[in-house]
Amino acid sequence: MVLHGGSTPGTRWALDSKAGDAVTAFGPRGRNVIQQGADWRLFIGDETTLPPIFAMLETLQAGEKAHVILEVGDEGERQSVTTAGDVTFQWIFRGGRHAEASSPALIEALAGYEFPAGRGHIYLLGETSTIRRQRHDLLARGIAKEQIFGEGYWRPGRLGGHDHLEEH
Repeated sequence: MVLHGGSTPGTRWALDSKAGDAVTAFGPRGRNVIQQGADWRLFIGDETTLPPIFAMLETLQAGEKAHVILEVGDEGERQSVTTAGDVTFQWIFRGGRHAEASSPALIEALAGYEFPAGRGHIYLLGETSTIRRQRHDLLARGIAKEQIFGEGYWRPGRLGGHDHLEEH
């Protein structure tokens, strides 16, 4: 559970929960799954996206290539995942600071990423304005819109819900 201060429903629930409380979870939903037909995959997100990104990585088959760029508060938030895929990680640390609206570090990391040969699929998850910017930048670099999956998991001032980001 990622705590974003005490005022959101999820944070209040997490802080008030006690051992033995019942929890019902659903997922992964249809959108947060590995898309077939890619030679490589790139996953980008902040700490709120660790569960869906790791769940997708766990489904990779031997030989499937993926690179993951994750931004978290500090080194203590680094985690590992078990996968049969050929996965590399790039961790970005904020020096203990909480995530804020838009992430210049994630935007810059994507801008500097050199795409491998072949057809890729890119998963952008996290704060909505960061994802919008990254999606725009990918399209400008010639990545086709059907190769990009974007899901805004949070944005400042919004309680609950996701932003499904698609170009029309």
